Amino acid sequence: LKLFWLRAASQHAVATASTRPCPALHKMAFKATSSTFRDMALPLAHEVVEDLCKEHDNEIEQLWKEQQDLRQALNESVRIMREEVLPREKLMHEILEDLENAYEAGTHQLHSAGQAHMMGTLNKQGELSKDKDKLVDPLQQMEQELERIATLLSHGPVKPDIQGWVAPTGGG
Repeated sequence: LKLFWLRAASQHAVATASTRPCPALHKMAFKATSSTFRDMALPLAHEVVEDLCKEHDNEIEQLWKEQQDLRQALNESVRIMREEVLPREKLMHEILEDLENAYEAGTHQLHSAGQAHMMGTLNKQGELSKDKDKLVDPLQQMEQELERIATLLSHGPVKPDIQGWVAPTGGG
């Protein structure tokens, strides 16, 4: 803004210097009026508004592109989580279930070996079951969260509420 005022003042000084016949007359002729300021400020105000509008439009375009980039990255992340991570997690839970079943079968075989030994392994098996149950909730929560994100992404992007604004083309 200082640059605008300096530019206007220098333009005014050049314009008035060429029309002033002498310094004595200049003191009498150059009395500032309210219209003098208005005459200097109006072109600058229009220039400032134009610059602000351009900057605003650039910011909107950048925000739109950033939103599109983030949505694309999030879509890719959801795809990877659904297609790669979630199946691995389910497989791991199946393996843990099979291991637990095998462990339970093993504990029943050991029952014939001795009652004291059996009591210790049953306690351990109970602890492992609790730990396994602790793993079920995070898996279900992950599935729910991925579904929630996918639902949000299906709603489409948020468009700016600016009269006359049109989304840029080009896949951004």
